[in-house]
Amino acid sequence: MPRLCYDKWKRDEWRRSGVLAFSEVESILTWIGTTEGGKGTMYEGFSYKLSL
Repeated sequence: MPRLCYDKWKRDEWRRSGVLAFSEVESILTWIGTTEGGKGTMYEGFSYKLSL
């Protein structure tokens, strides 16, 4: 499987799990991501942005 296809497949897989993360263009050491609030919790339905 070509690398770009694999990356897209993994990104789609992560999105289904409620977590998406990727490195910034300028630095592989800086990551941006989002996570969904857990089902059945007071955070359900919310989306949270992360910067690591």
